[in-house]
Amino acid sequence: MIDKSKSKNYKQKIEDHFDRQAFKGSLEDFIPNCLDDYSRTPFEHILNIYCKNLNNKIILDYCCGTGINSVLFSKNGAKIVGIDISQQSINLAKKKFKKLNLKNSNFIEMDAHSLDFSDNYFDYIICYKSLLYLNLEKAFKELNRVLKKNGKLIILENIGDNFIFNYYRYFKHLLISREYASELNKIKIKDFNVAKKYFKCVDSSFFDFFMIFGKFIKNKFKINISCSFLKYLDTLLLKNLKLYFLAFTVVKIYKKNSDEI
Repeated sequence: MIDKSKSKNYKQKIEDHFDRQAFKGSLEDFIPNCLDDYSRTPFEHILNIYCKNLNNKIILDYCCGTGINSVLFSKNGAKIVGIDISQQSINLAKKKFKKLNLKNSNFIEMDAHSLDFSDNYFDYIICYKSLLYLNLEKAFKELNRVLKKNGKLIILENIGDNFIFNYYRYFKHLLISREYASELNKIKIKDFNVAKKYFKCVDSSFFDFFMIFGKFIKNKFKINISCSFLKYLDTLLLKNLKLYFLAFTVVKIYKKNSDEI
């Protein structure tokens, strides 16, 4: 297994991939605009519970990509700092904010394993579908360092405990890098245990089993299934019956450990 924080070849592969993705991006892409009805539930969970009263809060959009999250948080009054390994993604995020006339933002090309910020700097850190690209031990250590004592780390990540979704993600990442496809398919529920060293989890919510199949049926057969009904089934399966291993998406909310290292 490679160390994702040290391998120059691995980092270059990831940077090249997201540079290419940025060239395909649009200035109009931002959450929730880029989410269809089948993909909104995890993000709405974050917004409705944890992202109110953001005026003058300093938010780190960790591995921000082209700023699809940053726009919404900025519109809610937050001061945005976005970092990403892809310079092309950073460039597009800057153009997006300029076009939308959004202020109080700073987008910087930076290695997520080595953050160039002072200790206890951010009120919130948002990490959106990025952990699988990182060395988790080093990432969580840095996130702990730059988060304020009473701040919150908000993670939305796709997970691979369901073997159907796991194979889907494996073949998806073959398109990024055949050499590192297995390395990009490692995030499972148990992998979040690394965070216990630095954080206390205050919320762990699972989403998207029936929703994923509803999206597939719509895209493949042009048949719409009620999202409200699918959401009800997901709640029954993942919240009431606690069959977490079937989920495609997890939202984790962390605060610093009182006995942090």
